[in-house]
Amino acid sequence: MRKPAAWVGRALLGDPSPWHPLDLHWGGVPGWDGVPWDREARPSLDEVLAVRRDRQAMVRRVLESLTGEGLGAAVTRTGPGWPHLEGFPVKECLRIVLNEEWEHRRYAERDLTVLEKEN
Repeated sequence: MRKPAAWVGRALLGDPSPWHPLDLHWGGVPGWDGVPWDREARPSLDEVLAVRRDRQAMVRRVLESLTGEGLGAAVTRTGPGWPHLEGFPVKECLRIVLNEEWEHRRYAERDLTVLEKEN
């Protein structure tokens, strides 16, 4: 859930604090002010799916409003918040989010196939 927050919420929409309390970052993150880091959180499936739906809606709104010119633009975010970007291509922000979504789907489908075979 963190990639849409960082690369769409922060990078493209300019929200300095796009994080949901349930966002979980990779293990090596240095810890930034205002970025959640609760590895003990155990949300319900409904809570996780609600955050996911909100993030999907945010990405969908950006994609629906995007023009060719906008896709070719670059963003700079140097104020408080993460990531810090200077002249970073909009299309790369979207590519990061879409690639992660694709990889998560591949991972889930592979694991579901294995689990189905075990049962």
